[in-house]
Amino acid sequence: MCHGIFAFFSFGPTEMLIILLLAVLLFGKRLPEVARSIGKSLSEFQRGVQSIQQELQATLQEEADATASAQPTPARPNPEDHEETLAPKFEPPPLPPQPLEVAETNPLPETPARS
Repeated sequence: MCHGIFAFFSFGPTEMLIILLLAVLLFGKRLPEVARSIGKSLSEFQRGVQSIQQELQATLQEEADATASAQPTPARPNPEDHEETLAPKFEPPPLPPQPLEVAETNPLPETPARS
């Protein structure tokens, strides 16, 4: 089932019959010649499209090969040659000694009791 704009151009059996009838009325005896020339034109067009596709694919393959050969593949690292690196452990800086000061505490002044 066609969707979008191509759904407009789909032909059913009735439409095909109408097109065939018009072709017979327009071309009459020359209809086989016209059909043959249309068939040749279509096959020539398809060959042209295929040659363009092949040429494009060949060009893309050449570029991919040139890119692959220009970039050397990186060597795999040998796990035996790898030295394990350890991150240094975090040690907080030592705190300077704090002098002990006794702070005088001033209690809240007593309020006279109300009677």
